[in-house]
Amino acid sequence: MRTLIYFLFIFFHGFFILGLPVLYPRKKYLLFLGFGLLGSFVFFILFVMILNYMNFNVEGEFHTNVAFGIIGLFFLSFFAVLIPSLVVKNVLKFHLTNNIENINKQPLKFFLNNTNSIEFGYRLFFFLGGFIIYYGICFGDLNTK
Repeated sequence: MRTLIYFLFIFFHGFFILGLPVLYPRKKYLLFLGFGLLGSFVFFILFVMILNYMNFNVEGEFHTNVAFGIIGLFFLSFFAVLIPSLVVKNVLKFHLTNNIENINKQPLKFFLNNTNSIEFGYRLFFFLGGFIIYYGICFGDLNTK
């Protein structure tokens, strides 16, 4: 069961980071991830309240880790797209306004010609980091105190 959940996390994580930016414009995509992040927080709070009402111990249980994994899925995906796009956009804007005389020199020329590849590299870095994060969520020791 844990292996299945791990692969589902990796699939959705990859889809959110690598697949959705191709399908949707950045603003719509970030709105989707923002609402997903907010919705996952609300889901987690309601989930814990219902389990506590049923006198079920939620501390250190696997389903709690899965709920945190869902929050992490939207959180990591949101910032994996927001931060690189803001960094690349601001560096590009700075150089186009304040450094126009060096626009045809390396490494700035390389940066300007490959902005999409650089953003994809950032997203790929976050995607590969998700393997470690979701491995810890699904296979980490749950009963350590």
